[in-house]
Amino acid sequence: MYPRRLLIAIGLLAFLASLLVLMPVRVVLAMLPDGLPVQAPAGSLLDGRVTVVRGGDNFHVAWRLQPAWLLTLGVGAQWSVTGADGLAADGSLVRRPWGASATVVQARLPAAFLNRHLRAAGMTVDQPLLVRDLALSGRPGGPVRAASGRLAWGPGTLRWREQQPDTVSLPALRGELSAADGALQLLVDGESAPGQTLASARLDPVGREYHLVVTRQAAPLLGRPQQPGAAPGSPLLEVRQRLR
Repeated sequence: MYPRRLLIAIGLLAFLASLLVLMPVRVVLAMLPDGLPVQAPAGSLLDGRVTVVRGGDNFHVAWRLQPAWLLTLGVGAQWSVTGADGLAADGSLVRRPWGASATVVQARLPAAFLNRHLRAAGMTVDQPLLVRDLALSGRPGGPVRAASGRLAWGPGTLRWREQQPDTVSLPALRGELSAADGALQLLVDGESAPGQTLASARLDPVGREYHLVVTRQAAPLLGRPQQPGAAPGSPLLEVRQRLR
């Protein structure tokens, strides 16, 4: 008798889960609180699309749930994001009882998108940032447990309002991302100076702050004279900024 009841319960749960994942996105959104910055819902919860409005920008988000991940106690989806000025990214996101993990297979962040954040530090750039094989894991809203990934930018120009002349040509730069003390750590070197740390950045998702340091090894690239006796790894430019 008990096995029969168990089979009935499993069948009922499977039926309800099927109804849920096939429910139209617009119906799901209607059940959520008002004020969400979401427009143009389409498709179902299993395979859907929405437009997210944030900071004056529209981001078109598409996803497809991966039921096979339930076998490893995971709930997640493959996703893609596109936006203005050529912004594009794709990857996956999965949540399990012991934490969450996200991957970005590849992403292109256009200069216009980057400059909205760099202007507060008095800088603008003219080339996109390319991201590949980015992997993050940790608890949602908590510290980053593990991270890895590669970033590339340029060659291009940097406008720096404290610099004379204020437009500086830079070689191609590359970065390696890792996790350090619960935050994201980025070390940047250049094709002309492999293995030398030209800049470092630390992003704290819990404290919502980033810390950028450009080292004195980058002074020749920026047209700044080296100060006699200054350590090569000491800061040439240092910025702390709260995230929006």
